[in-house]
Amino acid sequence: MRRLAGTIFAAVIAVALMVAALWVWQLASARPVEGQMIRTESAAWALRSLAVAAAALAQLVALRLVVRRIYRRGTFEDALCLSSAVACVIALVSATALGLAGR
Repeated sequence: MRRLAGTIFAAVIAVALMVAALWVWQLASARPVEGQMIRTESAAWALRSLAVAAAALAQLVALRLVVRRIYRRGTFEDALCLSSAVACVIALVSATALGLAGR
């Protein structure tokens, strides 16, 4: 029962991350970023990179915590987890760089 509750909690977290990623992507394209940003286009791309990072993290959580508990662990799944972790890190670094460039 505890294993099932952990799997359901991880699935809810993955879905919430994906919904947040889609919401941030839509927010970045819907209106210009307000505040002390000089280059609003760079700030919008920073938000989009952050959305990509959240989507890659959602995929990593789903693969690592949900799919692995249902199916056997394999090399293909490990490669997918590694590639989504790398994509998440690259997108976070890009979001940080673009956010700093927009100031």
